[in-house]
Amino acid sequence: MPDQDGVTPSPSVRAPVHPGGRPAATRPAARPATLPSRAPARTTRRPVPAARLSASCPGGIETAARIGLSARGATVSWVATAAHGLEVSPASGSIKAGGSVRIWVTVTDPTAAGAGRVAFTSNGGTVSCALTWAGEDGHQPEASGPPDDGPAATPSEPAASPSGMASSAIDDMHGE
Repeated sequence: MPDQDGVTPSPSVRAPVHPGGRPAATRPAARPATLPSRAPARTTRRPVPAARLSASCPGGIETAARIGLSARGATVSWVATAAHGLEVSPASGSIKAGGSVRIWVTVTDPTAAGAGRVAFTSNGGTVSCALTWAGEDGHQPEASGPPDDGPAATPSEPAASPSGMASSAIDDMHGE
């Protein structure tokens, strides 16, 4: 029914009234049920493979030779250290997992017989190559110890040296 202004009022909700004229108590609205909290789902992650550096060493050297380096598991960053009488190029670098590079080792004085070691230190371990070269007299000395008290001839953990891998195996990897 319209009121004095001619507007029809909209229905309103009123609290029920007790017979004594007081409003009756109303119940609070039902609260939504809370779900039991769940622990986050566990995700199983594979362990990250460890970076590993390996080297392919030539048996001897005349004036220059190649050393093959390869990386497994993850990218390997390396630095080379050469004994007196040897030069290494490049002297540092990085190799992506599954990749390989060739490093040149040069005898600084090929007229004199000598022996030395090239060590490669990396986040994937340390490997080294013992090299000997004959001077003009053709006498080839025994390999000397590591440069600067570096690693022994065998790689230290975690690096691994491929067994029986000759320097030509690296050449084959590069299609030569």
